[in-house]
Amino acid sequence: MTRQPKQGEKTLYLIDGSSYIYRAYHAIRGLATRDGVPTNAIYGFANMLLKILRDHHPSHLAVVLDSPGPTFRHEQYPDYKANRPPMPDDLSEQMAGIEELITAFRIPALRMEGVEADDIIATLVDRFSTDVDGTVIVSSDKDLMQLVSDRVSMLDTMKDRWFGVEEVTERFGVEPEHVVDVLALMGDSSDNIPGVAGIGPKTAGKLIAQYGDLESLLRQAPSLGGKVGQRLTEGADEARQALSLVTLVRDLDVSAGLEDLAATEPDTDNLRRLFKELEFTRLLAELVPASSLSREGYRVILDEDEVVGLARTLEAAGRFAVDVETDSKDPMRASLVGISFSWQPGQAAYVPLAHSYLGAPQQIPLATARDVLGPVLSDPSKEKIGQNIKYDLEVLTRAGWPMEGIACDTMVASYLANPGRRTHNLADIAAERLNHSMISYTDVTGKGKNQVLFSQVDVERAAEYSAEDADVTFRIAAPLLQDLDSLGLTDLFAEV
Repeated sequence: MTRQPKQGEKTLYLIDGSSYIYRAYHAIRGLATRDGVPTNAIYGFANMLLKILRDHHPSHLAVVLDSPGPTFRHEQYPDYKANRPPMPDDLSEQMAGIEELITAFRIPALRMEGVEADDIIATLVDRFSTDVDGTVIVSSDKDLMQLVSDRVSMLDTMKDRWFGVEEVTERFGVEPEHVVDVLALMGDSSDNIPGVAGIGPKTAGKLIAQYGDLESLLRQAPSLGGKVGQRLTEGADEARQALSLVTLVRDLDVSAGLEDLAATEPDTDNLRRLFKELEFTRLLAELVPASSLSREGYRVILDEDEVVGLARTLEAAGRFAVDVETDSKDPMRASLVGISFSWQPGQAAYVPLAHSYLGAPQQIPLATARDVLGPVLSDPSKEKIGQNIKYDLEVLTRAGWPMEGIACDTMVASYLANPGRRTHNLADIAAERLNHSMISYTDVTGKGKNQVLFSQVDVERAAEYSAEDADVTFRIAAPLLQDLDSLGLTDLFAEV
């Protein structure tokens, strides 16, 4: 079982940047800004960096990149990687953004002219693996598996899979130090390295396991007989050349010391700016502080006189946000548990109606709340705002609270303003527009087996969550409507 570094240990994470950029590019297709600028590779790479920092907390790390142009391997073998197509144009467009991303994360980026990233990684592994508690190569490249040892492991973040000595041995049939011998025999079509014709990975692994290394095997080739012996004898020169090409260099003159690779806090202001420009709303939500909006103006309504006062406030405001809380996502089955209103930024109220947990406070009877608040909800002259307000409308209508005067659905407005965005949920819009990280539904209800119905959520906690939804919805409506106006989409939004 691979030993995974523990939090608090001195760990060095070496990220195979060039490989991951290509993997991200191919894994996520069609992602672009509203202006058509491709962002799929940047997005995937940013996700990977955030995952490393969030889940593994390395004490030292670096992104290692290939240098453009030929390497010393091309001098040894002119056809090295000759079968590789040039970088796609829409990936080439993103390289400057990836460089900017790495800078914003404040992660050292290492490259050397005429040298591949794998050789830089090999040099750093050889130099620093005994100075840290664990070294992790973030990659899935089989060439790098020759570096795995009891102090060095590999992590494929896309598949969340670790490779240690045991996993490498299982894959190749030999221990990591002999991976190069297997690769030399089988060749590598992705790098255009031929190896020995007719020798596949399983046969190569068995032969090296039996004879120890490539040179020992080639010396025995004439006495093996059969097709295997013949192929080894005829392909000996190709195998030796392949061995030279697949063996990583471990003594490059890399100037970085271990202290230069010490992890530092990302430049969150720069990252936030970059994520906004690239329209990475979900990633933006991971960066913002959890309390950028004050909740001091939120209150719970438990008294009938307060309900009357709330109705008057909404009547006087003339425009307010509405958010219902229920016990189901299906509006045709949902029962009303509570309702929130916000009439100005930072001011919101939650009216609990059906919280039924042991010790729940006395709540306003549904009929009373409907009698008092119903007239302002059904008044078409009072403008209502909601996030996916169709849901609220259906729930309220079924509960006997007809609602008229809908002025803005922020989810629809967000879609019209930017149809290329992957999601239009309230949390993502809040992160982009307000630099605010919202309380999530599962924060208050729990997850999986421990999740409860909203009716079982503590009233005070429910109020904080629901009032925030109404407050945020009210705050984002105006800027979204301004965007639609500037785009000439107001009539489409209001009339279709």
